[in-house]
Amino acid sequence: MNTIRSTRDDTLRPTPYEMAFPDEGFAESRFSAIEEEARSRDANLDESGAFLLLAQVGRVLRELGGEASPTALVPTFGAFLFHAFHFHRAAMPSFLVETSTLRYLLEADAASDRWEGELPAPAGYLQLPRHLLWARPDGEEGPAEAVDGIFWAQSARGTLNFLAVTGIRGDRPGFSVLPVPPVPLAEVVSWMTRPAREEGEDFATTLPGGEMDRLYSLETPGEVVKLAARILAHAVTVDGAMGEEEPPVPSPESASESPSGSASAPASDPSHPSGPPSAVRSASRLPFRRIRLAG
Repeated sequence: MNTIRSTRDDTLRPTPYEMAFPDEGFAESRFSAIEEEARSRDANLDESGAFLLLAQVGRVLRELGGEASPTALVPTFGAFLFHAFHFHRAAMPSFLVETSTLRYLLEADAASDRWEGELPAPAGYLQLPRHLLWARPDGEEGPAEAVDGIFWAQSARGTLNFLAVTGIRGDRPGFSVLPVPPVPLAEVVSWMTRPAREEGEDFATTLPGGEMDRLYSLETPGEVVKLAARILAHAVTVDGAMGEEEPPVPSPESASESPSGSASAPASDPSHPSGPPSAVRSASRLPFRRIRLAG
């Protein structure tokens, strides 16, 4: 089946992981230290609570957080660091959801009775078409930000962790995050059809005039789980839905990337200075696979 690609999904954009860790050597050394400490303390890295108690995790938060207190960063950047660690550990599986696929999964009754929770990888990142799905990370009164994608990470105890990322823009560093409490895998499967909003239709836009541009909104943590479940189920149960791995698009190196590996914090965290805007690559450095309607 031939797919007409939108400018919203022409190639994988730089992921939040790459933005936070432009120096892969920095990430490798810090994450190796976290694993070493976890082994010495017999700590369960699959559980976010145990992960965030590790001294090496606190060290990374201090290094990346500047003058901000590591404790203040735990609900936002700590949650991101947990997913970044597992994303790195799983060899950074990255998936680009095509526009037609996302619209179908948001608008149709896209539940699959063949999905029993199989995943394409134990952790990964689902990047969504740009500027199609919106959220308000600071609550109903806060500004709307485009949703870039959703991280997932599976635990050995049969739960899934999700984290939505919003607010990635070319004119500023940083991003916002929407953490979701761990969900038992059996419940993730049922979320494909479960209502996620108390009022109104799930994923319906809350932006003024958003209906005219066929935009969508995430208003609740349940919608994050519901959307991620539908994407993952579609990817593993529909023949040809996952394309072959594509190499990253060549792009000139940004001259302003920091060799020290310093990271930009979530844009919604006022306690974390994000520094001056830096040049942003238009494409990711990571190989990726597309998630299509079908092959």
